[in-house]
Amino acid sequence: MLYGHGDDLHAYASGQINANFSTNIWPFGPAPALVTTLKHALDKVQHYPEPAGRPFINALMQHYALPEEYFLATNGTAEAIYLIAQAYRQTSATIFTPTFAEYEDACQLHQIQTEFMPWQSLEQQPEIRTQLAFICHPNNPTGQTLALSTLADVITSHPEVIFIVDEAYAGFTRQPASMMAWLAKLPNLVILRSLTKLFALSGLRLGYLAAQPALVEKVSAFKPPWSVNSLAVIAGEAIYQNYCDYLPDVRSLLDETDWFSQQLAQIDLLEVTPSDTHYLLLNSLGPSAAELKQALAVQGFLIRDASNFRGLTPQHFRLATLDRQANLRLLEAIQQWR
Repeated sequence: MLYGHGDDLHAYASGQINANFSTNIWPFGPAPALVTTLKHALDKVQHYPEPAGRPFINALMQHYALPEEYFLATNGTAEAIYLIAQAYRQTSATIFTPTFAEYEDACQLHQIQTEFMPWQSLEQQPEIRTQLAFICHPNNPTGQTLALSTLADVITSHPEVIFIVDEAYAGFTRQPASMMAWLAKLPNLVILRSLTKLFALSGLRLGYLAAQPALVEKVSAFKPPWSVNSLAVIAGEAIYQNYCDYLPDVRSLLDETDWFSQQLAQIDLLEVTPSDTHYLLLNSLGPSAAELKQALAVQGFLIRDASNFRGLTPQHFRLATLDRQANLRLLEAIQQWR
């Protein structure tokens, strides 16, 4: 990896961190009923899973009312990103930044020539000359979204470009943030979805790619069998068969984010980027993000040093919203340290 993932909880001693603000998944764990389902399925680990994760695909078909040819089950969205880069090896790509580093990592690995544009330029209908374009929506690390009609216009006006829209955080907004309804109309659209964020399954690794059949077929030619394990397939099937039951209370988390953002904005040395999601990008006007991260880790808090996002600075860091008690303790720690 060139830049690597931001959640480095594994690098700290057990028990050192008691409030992890660095990872922007649903912070309160998976639904208890889903955990029970997985516990009852533990005996499945002695058997190979269905090679293509078909039970999961079948559940997606029913949920979205689309044929199975529109879906590819993947080991998280990361596998999908690398499969796309492999399928379009030695071509060219535009990446809208600042954004998730895996797009650039995958492009470099597969010798894809990359160009970079500011994420906000998508609002002005940018001219894209490459064969691929990677858009994180909602964006990570800023948490910002576009009007879906604006995004559709960008994709429609560049029919020769394959647009990869990463919707890993689409479930964490109040307004619609998914392009799934446009999928059948846009032959150059690829959507990436993750179950690890919204359903707190990061350790299980599960996601899917959705596109028109020709694109799915092109990418799936590079996918190894059994990349999605048995428990992940069972989890995905259960989630999409009981979607409303397993869906977390995102609205309450976003309400807490509004409060958290307001409190952070009152700290003199911090600038808060407006966000449509449950995580916030901040700019420190004092200590660097690395210094702040180190000081807070001693007190049991882990934040995301965002300086390794292309286009950001050593002063940038990201916070995901936790519960009120943890948020209050972090606010106090930041105010005392400054």
